Amino acid sequence: MEVIDPFLTKISLAELGKDKVKLVLHKKKALNANVFILKPYQDKPNRLVIDLVDLVLEKKEQEERQKQKEIKRRGARS
Repeated sequence: MEVIDPFLTKISLAELGKDKVKLVLHKKKALNANVFILKPYQDKPNRLVIDLVDLVLEKKEQEERQKQKEIKRRGARS
């Protein structure tokens, strides 16, 4: 299935037999995937969650958070 997404070009799903499937995410750029399952909650069944993290953007955000911490530390000393 083709998708319109900044991270992915396509998502493929193939059956591998009884009760098994293979999910392939075709990436446009370097990404980390955080995968976890949410247990049933109220009327919602088990859910598979895949968070895709842009490595370049994540690095920039980490650098910005570090700069903000340093600024706050310097401000606290004054």
